[in-house]
Order: sequence, then structure tokens, then C-alpha cells
Amino acid sequence: MLLFVKTSNTFSSDIIIPVGRIYDIWAANCHININYDSGELIETELGYQKKLETITVVFNSADEVNKILRQFYKACNNKAGAFYFGTN
Repeated sequence: MLLFVKTSNTFSSDIIIPVGRIYDIWAANCHININYDSGELIETELGYQKKLETITVVFNSADEVNKILRQFYKACNNKAGAFYFGTN
């Protein structure tokens, strides 16, 4: 499945993330945060590690967040090919 994510940042465009690169999705109040592997490597003292990115999608209410998360899990159970996270 591919996730199409519309961020609240007006300077960035929609982001497409394969579900296999997602580490976690969590919600807090009116926000959904998606942590994923960006595909880049960063050098650390221990060697190279994957660079993690976080996207925050802001909604108008916590009820809207619950509705979107339920739709996402339903799409996962139905083996949908894509899902859109964002506001209109």
C-alpha cells in the first residue's frame, strides 16, 4: 500500500510513502504523526544509519483523527493499494 500524505506545511507538496518504510503512526489530539524511513543514510559514530523523518498532519478535531485512523485500518484489512492522509 502507498500512503499519500498532505502535510500542513504550505511549502511542501504531497508525500508518497510505501507502507513498508513506515515505522509507526500515532495520534495525539488533532494530529497524526507518521515516522518513516526516508531512504537516506546518515553517518554516526557507530557507522551509517537510516534517516528517519516525521510528518505531522493536522486536523480540525480529535473526532476527525479517529475517523481517519479507522478508515486507514479498514483499508489495511481490505488490502487497499493506497490511502490518503490529509485535509481537504
